[in-house]
Amino acid sequence: ATEHLEKDVEDVKGSFHNKTLALQRIQLGIALKNKMMQNDDDSRLIVKTMKQIVKLSNTIIENQQKTREKEEKLIGIKRKRLSLKKAEQEKAQQIHTMMKKQNEEQASMEESEALEKILNSLKKERDITTVIQNVLQ
Repeated sequence: ATEHLEKDVEDVKGSFHNKTLALQRIQLGIALKNKMMQNDDDSRLIVKTMKQIVKLSNTIIENQQKTREKEEKLIGIKRKRLSLKKAEQEKAQQIHTMMKKQNEEQASMEESEALEKILNSLKKERDITTVIQNVLQ
């Protein structure tokens, strides 16, 4: 129960502090407005300072917008780079698969050529054997 009351007291203190700050801001705004209406040197200085503050605030907003746009461009570039990297990996895999297939086909062709040579040699041997048998008969 004590902890609950302590928490409530802290909440009330925080609320009171926030309301006090809001009241002070309102009072300051009213005092500035009244001072500016006097149209003396101090009020002109206040107006000049406020104009500078507005100008600087606008500059800050513009720069934040530019920063946001550049960050978006950077994100777009990073995404494109990532997609290009993925495409590069896919192409490399395709090339690797194609090279492997070509090597297999070439090995198969070399085996076929070797087998054909052996068959040709065998045919020649048969022909020679047939000729020798015919001569001997």
